[in-house]
Amino acid sequence: MPSWRELRDFLRQEGFVLKRSSKDEIWERVSIDGTIDRVRCSKGNGEIYGGLWNRIRKHELAGITNEEFNRRRKGKR
Repeated sequence: MPSWRELRDFLRQEGFVLKRSSKDEIWERVSIDGTIDRVRCSKGNGEIYGGLWNRIRKHELAGITNEEFNRRRKGKR
């Protein structure tokens, strides 16, 4: 499972912009077709536990696989 820091680095790399930082961080990206993608991210640096990571991956990152996340995070498209 990735850490919150790795998720934030991935979001920056994918063009997300930090919109709000109160209790949690809210990251947004506007797609070419005008849809807004939002991801909620903890301010912590620890590992994201399995159930929460699966929910973030499926619902907030459009169903990206773990392999795709790792490949894109490392800069290999």
